[in-house]
Amino acid sequence: MNQMNEAGFRWVNGWAGNWPLLDKAMEFLTNSVPYVAVLIILTLWFTRNSETQPSRRLTALYTAGAAALALTVNMGIQLFYYHPRPFVAEHVHQLIPHAADSSFASDHAIIVFAIAGMLWLRHDRLRVPVLVWALLSGLSRIYAGVHYPFDVLGGAAISLLTGGLLLAVSHILEPRLKKVLSIYTRIAERIWHRETRRRDMRGERKVNEDRYTNVRHLLCKVPEVTLYFWLIKIMSTTVGETGADFLSFQLHWGMANTTYLMFGMLLILLFFQFKANRYIPALYWGAVLLISVVGTLISDQLVDHIGVSLVTATVLFSAILVLVFLGWYASERTLSIHSVYTKKREAFYWLAILFTFALGTAGGDLVSEGLGLGYLKSGIVFATLIVLMAVLHFSLHLDSVFTFWATYILTRPLGASLGDYLSHARKAGGLGLGTTGTSLIFTAAILALVFYLTWTRRDQFPAKEEEA
Repeated sequence: MNQMNEAGFRWVNGWAGNWPLLDKAMEFLTNSVPYVAVLIILTLWFTRNSETQPSRRLTALYTAGAAALALTVNMGIQLFYYHPRPFVAEHVHQLIPHAADSSFASDHAIIVFAIAGMLWLRHDRLRVPVLVWALLSGLSRIYAGVHYPFDVLGGAAISLLTGGLLLAVSHILEPRLKKVLSIYTRIAERIWHRETRRRDMRGERKVNEDRYTNVRHLLCKVPEVTLYFWLIKIMSTTVGETGADFLSFQLHWGMANTTYLMFGMLLILLFFQFKANRYIPALYWGAVLLISVVGTLISDQLVDHIGVSLVTATVLFSAILVLVFLGWYASERTLSIHSVYTKKREAFYWLAILFTFALGTAGGDLVSEGLGLGYLKSGIVFATLIVLMAVLHFSLHLDSVFTFWATYILTRPLGASLGDYLSHARKAGGLGLGTTGTSLIFTAAILALVFYLTWTRRDQFPAKEEEA
């Protein structure tokens, strides 16, 4: 059996390295599995057909549940059984880097066959193309030199068994899942549907109601700058720092894969942010959280992978941010975040946010690493600068737009220094909480504050042109 496994691997992997175009196609196929999987589940969830929408949303829940259960089973298997990967045991054509952990079973195969199997068992119309994608994805793992054929077949078997198990108890699960869908539908309608207001046909009252409606449509798409704003902003930057490290190194996704996934999720969230006609705390802060991760990864890719120095990266991101601000002001004659109630201003706003995170990452690393201050001292330096900005604003009445954006940039390295100090080992100058613990603690705190702001609306105010 083992000889058959190795012979099958050599035959498939033997094609690698002969045709560059095929190699690139297989690399893309195997690296894109997480993003395509998310896209398929989102397609099932956001189907527009009102007749099939409930059924397809149930399919999305079953699919996600089957994948999660199968991955959990595989984690248990790998705790007790280790099988070396092909590139550990023999010379292979390895197209993608991978950790030398247990080869059996393939997580990628589990994900793709969990989706394909559930779509097939529930007779979804996407089942044939998704099955073809699953088969090619499984083949790509062997072709890339990171899995044996039995790893892929084992992953497929685990997924099909867990998917079948979920459907076997569907008479227990489905009523509860339908309740979850019902709650989701009510919440979504409350968030997205505009309130209908009766208008009095009498003159002055009708004019007043029209003016009130217009003011509501001009509500700013970003929150009021309060203490809650800065607390969530700093914690988001902390999660951006520790979360990027957790996904890249703890989960072994690699920096490139983590960047692609986070960028794709950010685009999806920004799509709904632009589509919304008002400020929604969960949507806005979700986008900030993801953009903090993406901004961190852009800076890290430039410095760690391409080899650009921290000084060059800091200058580059500073120049880009200045250009964004110049373009924003030339177009709109304001940089006030309280004026963000048009699509163009919102586009400038999010572009500026992205590069403030990238600049804060590069500048913060330059101070902490280049000057050798360490995490705690660097955090104290940036906190002192933020306090200085507050003094200049409140005591000397320095321009509010300038102090806001300067503080926004400085909170990025402050949050990063805080995250590094909490997550790194004691021998490295930290408290040793780890990236997992730090990310979970701050994410929970962010969720609690966002829930509070959604409930109380403490940070929602109409648009203003003259203030930051």
